[in-house]
Amino acid sequence: MVYLQALNLQIASMSKDTITRTMPPAADLQALLQRPAEALDFVLPGFKAGTVGGVISPGGVGKSYWALSLAVSLASSADLTGLAPKKGRIVVLSAEDGEDVFASRLHAVERYLPKGGTLNDFDFRDCVGLNIDLMEAGWFDAVLSIVKGARLVVLDTLSRFHSLDENATPDMKRLLAQLERLATVSGAAVMYLHHTSKSAAISGMGALQQAARGSSVLVDNARWVSFLAAMTEHEARKFGLPEGAHVHYVRWNISKQNYGAPLEDQWFKRVEDGVLLPCTFDNGVAEPQTIVRPQPMPVQTTETRGPADTVPGLPSAKGAFDGKW
Repeated sequence: MVYLQALNLQIASMSKDTITRTMPPAADLQALLQRPAEALDFVLPGFKAGTVGGVISPGGVGKSYWALSLAVSLASSADLTGLAPKKGRIVVLSAEDGEDVFASRLHAVERYLPKGGTLNDFDFRDCVGLNIDLMEAGWFDAVLSIVKGARLVVLDTLSRFHSLDENATPDMKRLLAQLERLATVSGAAVMYLHHTSKSAAISGMGALQQAARGSSVLVDNARWVSFLAAMTEHEARKFGLPEGAHVHYVRWNISKQNYGAPLEDQWFKRVEDGVLLPCTFDNGVAEPQTIVRPQPMPVQTTETRGPADTVPGLPSAKGAFDGKW
């Protein structure tokens, strides 16, 4: 990272005509082998600190609310995701919804937090109308100045933080490289929120890896991509839910990752004011009509989980994505 920072300063001080391209030094393999391998630092399952990831879904499914629940879970003693994220400072840059909308959502989420909790590590910035372009050096430096040392940075939504062509592979390659630079220099995991393509949304294929709108580089060059998908009527019948109840549930899982094992689907129930809370289904019963109805999982009030906690295990991918890998 020190080398990358020095190289950035060197490039910034040169004109285009005088830039000298310099490769990084060769790694000392013997030194690497002699020191113990360090455990990778994951912000979420499979989502490594210092890398770029995305959350992709059709509009209106709940990306912003899900990201808010995640942000609160990192910045407080609660866990509203069921994913047990490691605590740390979070920065949310919202260029889609302003502070008034954010305040309304935060009040709704607050109802599910333990009494006396604080959000000292939550940094929200209202970026609506600023036309932030991360490809511009000035804007990049301004963003970097507030995200250094953060655990997670959320860009809501990606299309509002650049002016490139989403469908052009060279443009999106440059954008992802810039996001990687932001993640590497800041040390934070950089998570962008993004929409699925119209065809994927209409066909109900939003859970597929290549469902993202625009160039496939947005997924291929990211190290981690997750999705939110609305429950289908077929899924609702499988869980024994009454007709029409599917509109209250969304499914989350990881559609692309490079550093972790596959997970089982995580279901969320949309409760009052649109808040998404994790819920569980009893899939061990053969007859759908006898399946236990999902209930919101209890909010975790400590970082340490005991054997009585009801957060579902995450080692198996059985049934994830309906078997379509």
